[in-house]
Amino acid sequence: MLDIDPSPSLSNLAIDKEAIAFIAGKNGEGELRVFKAPNLPPVAKLLAPSHVKGGDEATLDASASYDLDGDALSFRIFQDPNDSFLVSLTGATTSRAMFIAPLVTAPALLTLCVSVSDGKEGTDDECVALTILPPDVLPRSLPNGALTPSWEACQSGYDGVGPDQKKYCISRDMSCGFPGTDGVRQNETAWYNGTELRCIVGNIYVLASLPAPRSVPEGGACRLGAAPSDCSSDCCWRLVDGRGYCINERKVCALPGTGGLSFTQTTCFQGILYECRFDPQNLTPIGTCP
Repeated sequence: MLDIDPSPSLSNLAIDKEAIAFIAGKNGEGELRVFKAPNLPPVAKLLAPSHVKGGDEATLDASASYDLDGDALSFRIFQDPNDSFLVSLTGATTSRAMFIAPLVTAPALLTLCVSVSDGKEGTDDECVALTILPPDVLPRSLPNGALTPSWEACQSGYDGVGPDQKKYCISRDMSCGFPGTDGVRQNETAWYNGTELRCIVGNIYVLASLPAPRSVPEGGACRLGAAPSDCSSDCCWRLVDGRGYCINERKVCALPGTGGLSFTQTTCFQGILYECRFDPQNLTPIGTCP
């Protein structure tokens, strides 16, 4: 028969939340039994602002939740389905979720909850109340080109991302937002803070395909007023068609494919005879080409 201490120290017998205990019997005999410690449930904690204005972002933070046994937790953040309206939650299966508050004309109360689970049938829930307040801007009140928290505030019902990554009200036939205008159509360009940008799919801007500074040879097309100049000669001059062309620094009138013309020189362009004159400093039509 195995000799066993009838009163072992159980403090050293915990093995993965299990305990080994000696059960005494008659005549000093007994047996060892393993007892499963009961699972302790987790504790849910949800932090949220008490109120948020329509159009603003609200964050729901359940990261303070914990489990008494140290078990890993899973999260489900959700809204009371009985609320007067539902919001779209991002990150609802993580410890932090967020949503954009809808535009309302009167305060509205929402109930947001988190349910945590330890994976061992232990769960806990906590709910908080959050009030949506009317924004400073009422629905359908902003004109095109105005900074907006949401398309719902625009008279047109449409918004687009501007070159500063903020949202602006736009006309329904536009794709990108732009301050003070109806917007910019897809694939069209606009200048912003000295940079030419192109509106692309997804309602965002990218840098337009621009030449490197001072890389365009004489006679090549250039952007009038660009700083630094596109032209290797640093001289971009307007042609009669309204476009810019690089000219030699010693020339005064632009002509595609050449370094330009000097005063009084003549040339044929698109069937018309032109003379380079001082006033205005451009090609002046003087007849038809022979």
